[in-house]
Amino acid sequence: MFYAETILYVLILTVPLLYGKSITVYNCHNIDGYYWRDYTGDIPKDAVLGGTDNRGMTTYIGQTLHPGTCILPGKISELDKKMFYEYGGLEHSAFEDVKILCSQHPEKLHWVAVKNKEPITNIPREKKLIVGGHDKGRLLLIGRLPLPTGKLAIGKVLVESEQFELIYVGNEGQGFFNGGPYEILVYDTTGSKSEDADGCDTKTININIY
Repeated sequence: MFYAETILYVLILTVPLLYGKSITVYNCHNIDGYYWRDYTGDIPKDAVLGGTDNRGMTTYIGQTLHPGTCILPGKISELDKKMFYEYGGLEHSAFEDVKILCSQHPEKLHWVAVKNKEPITNIPREKKLIVGGHDKGRLLLIGRLPLPTGKLAIGKVLVESEQFELIYVGNEGQGFFNGGPYEILVYDTTGSKSEDADGCDTKTININIY
């Protein structure tokens, strides 16, 4: 129930707001041209391409609730019909309560190279950071990292004190972290009519960060 109630709200925010008292969320599925669909085992035609696996197959970007109320991003494998993600130094899998990132404007989605301790202000304002989830009040972005095996792994990027931190990815059952450089996913709002979510109901929620 927590997952169903939480994931229906798509976060629209600027990163500094997380360090205040509240943020605004919109209860709709389509904001600024990207959105999360329920993943049922089939890859939607508008699914956003993520990376590659050890077999050289394309992976997609997923999101799920890890036990303990953490919402985490990771990769979706079309062949395995599962989502894989890193948590606690291990690679986990999920096939229920999984979302898949989709967009009608994939040309506006870009991967930008960053590294550990780099200020988020280095990203131009028109490049919107795509929120992948949260872990105990910490913001998680969507990142990817090339591995020695040739795999382009999708993972989570922590943001703290308005800086990019480490990227965490899973591979062959194990979890790994890296300080970069790695890439984060952004949405180019250049030419967009508005950065607001037209026709969506708004709701303000309080977040306490300890």
